[in-house]
Amino acid sequence: MSSHAKRQFDERVDDIVHKILPAFGTSAEQLRQAGELEIAENLNDAIAEIMRDAGVTGDNLRPGRKYEDRTDDPVINARERVLAMLDLQEEDVDFAALTDHIFVFSDRMADLEEGAEGPGM
Repeated sequence: MSSHAKRQFDERVDDIVHKILPAFGTSAEQLRQAGELEIAENLNDAIAEIMRDAGVTGDNLRPGRKYEDRTDDPVINARERVLAMLDLQEEDVDFAALTDHIFVFSDRMADLEEGAEGPGM
């Protein structure tokens, strides 16, 4: 992958993660301030792996589709947002792995919320 394609790939992954975080009541900046940016980085790595496994590279990124949250369940919304932003369908990715990674993220966020003292966490 060329450096331009790698940058496009990395930027798309970052964009996906930044758009998922608010569904869980946080942002990258709030996680950084709480010293928990690793949680977002782990999600970032997981989404990148899912993309690579689906054959998505910086050379073949599609524009993606808009996604509006359809449920009150942040896990479902996050999973659907990933697929929409990559213009993929469930059958195009390891859907179980994607769901598992988002559940792990959700659990980590819940653990953080239980022990957090600051606003927004």
